[in-house]
Parts: sequence; C-alpha cells; structure tokens
Amino acid sequence: MTRIVRAQILHTPRDPFAAGAAEALEAFSDGGLAYGPDGRIVACGPFAVVRAAHSGATVTDARTPSSSPASSTSTCTTRRSP
Repeated sequence: MTRIVRAQILHTPRDPFAAGAAEALEAFSDGGLAYGPDGRIVACGPFAVVRAAHSGATVTDARTPSSSPASSTSTCTTRRSP
C-alpha cells in the first residue's frame, strides 16, 4: 500500500552544482511525499497534488516542525513507520 507523509519538504531534485543552488532547490510548506510498500519514493510535491494522485494512500501528518541541534532553523524530520 502506498503511504503519504504530509510535511514541510525541502529537496534538491537537480544537481545544485550544475543548475545553481536557487534552481536546484524545491520547497513545499505543505508537501506530500508518497512511497510504496518497498520504500521507494513514488511522488513528491504539494500535498494536494500528491494526495489527488494517490487517493487511496494512508496519510501520516508530520507538519509539526522539530528543532535540529545542527541548525538554528526549524526542520521537519520524518521516519518511516513499521
């Protein structure tokens, strides 16, 4: 079964050295990351778009940010549940 994690998502789908940092980074304040039963990511983007594409998926809401000791900014960490 496909699962979706709803969270703030920051990722670099393109090489920042080739594309430039600003062009490589994608950020979604209300993002969705869908993964299949094998753990592979099948979709990433705005939550509404990912949810529409995977309407039968189970959703885990991880929008509450947690503090990272390595950073002064708030980050969202997500863990795959068993």
